[in-house]
Amino acid sequence: VYLFYQSKLLQQPFIKIASRSWTLRSGVAESDDKPVCVQPVEVFSNQRKVKLLVNGNLLDEVEAIDGIATFNVPFIKGTNTLEAITSSSTMSYKDYIEVNFLMIPPNLRSANIPFKEINISLGDPRYFIDEKLQQVWLPEKAYEKGGWGYIGGTVFTMKGNTRQSFGSNKNILGTDYDPIYETERTGIESFKLDVPDGKYEVTLLFAELLSNKERETLVYNLGDSTAKEDTRERTFDVIINRQKVIEDLSNTRELVPETAYAEKFETEVRNNTGIVIEFIKKKGETILNGVQVRKIY
Repeated sequence: VYLFYQSKLLQQPFIKIASRSWTLRSGVAESDDKPVCVQPVEVFSNQRKVKLLVNGNLLDEVEAIDGIATFNVPFIKGTNTLEAITSSSTMSYKDYIEVNFLMIPPNLRSANIPFKEINISLGDPRYFIDEKLQQVWLPEKAYEKGGWGYIGGTVFTMKGNTRQSFGSNKNILGTDYDPIYETERTGIESFKLDVPDGKYEVTLLFAELLSNKERETLVYNLGDSTAKEDTRERTFDVIINRQKVIEDLSNTRELVPETAYAEKFETEVRNNTGIVIEFIKKKGETILNGVQVRKIY
């Protein structure tokens, strides 16, 4: 917003690349033969036209509409340099940033883009950036052969949450990664990753987002003065590649409401079977908030 107002109010020529703090990105490559991922980048300027150079090459020159020039940038794996340029009658003005891009192969068995690690936030359409660990959490998607994704379930939405159409706005205890634990897929049947053969570390993240606590609704949520939630017991098993790794995971024991809970496992993939994580319900509905998969060797 600050950059937008500058582009509208400043008298002297102005240019700035938006999302300046988003210097760590991730996404899925277009194909094995075309290892780029196209994502939009906005540039704020009070000049009529803006050029964008990507890794030293001119990507495009577009007109700034209402102070914003939008480019579809084909990011490559590793360091990407972005340089925005605009000109007045006498001078050129520039802005420059570097973006480190973590590329995810469209086919997890790709030889051109070897699989190393993936982090997915369930029930969430957003990216979450962990600067400390240099990790990017991708938004969820349905499973497609050769790739990864969920099978079954629905996006969790907390009643009374008028700020967004998914997840919860609660404070989650026991973690610094509230955005990951505040969203989940309810009733999930399985999560599949068609990774190549090898040994893997799988981390599953859970949080019981429903609680029988009575709380005051937030000031921006219109409605009743208090909000109550219909909590029911949930119990389910978790199976990874036909091996039961969690039995009777329940919100009456391990899944303390509004508290982060994570479990880490190792599994070995052979004969191109990939990783299949199954959630077997016993009472209520299954849940999954996040999953991390890292190749060990």
